[in-house]
Amino acid sequence: MTRLFITLFVFVTLVALAPAAPVPPAQKPALYYPTSVGAKWVYEWGGSDRTEQVTAVDEKDGKTVVTIGVLVGEKTRPYRKILVSEKGVFFGTIGLEETKFPYPMLKLPAKAGDRWDWEVTEGGRKVVCIVGAVEEVEVPTGKFHTVRFESETPVGGPGPRKRHGGSPPTWAG
Repeated sequence: MTRLFITLFVFVTLVALAPAAPVPPAQKPALYYPTSVGAKWVYEWGGSDRTEQVTAVDEKDGKTVVTIGVLVGEKTRPYRKILVSEKGVFFGTIGLEETKFPYPMLKLPAKAGDRWDWEVTEGGRKVVCIVGAVEEVEVPTGKFHTVRFESETPVGGPGPRKRHGGSPPTWAG
């Protein structure tokens, strides 16, 4: 009987001293916007291409402020800041001086059919955003979650200007 207790004691002691299995690192949520300095993407813009690039990134309190530049000739010129977090992608109207980001470009988590709007302070115009497909795409660099969306912005002239967008595969991390 004493042997049983000694064996049980040794077994419990060894189990207690054994190292625990490593805890897997927490996965960062998909941010759906590029957050690496140097990341580039191209838009069709008025019949020509417009190349934008991340020129700076500032992370603080779970939020990331990304400075975006536009390629003009051979040089990238910073022109606006975007706030990226697990709650979505937000922008303002002040450009490089931005400290508040009141306008949601994309709200997260996104579901197809989600809809929101906001009023542009200059001129009282209303912008409407609608989430399309939320899907996974596969490209040569891997599989990525993407969100398609559409926004309508009233501009001077008949009817609103529609913009279709989405998070290209390189935006999801």
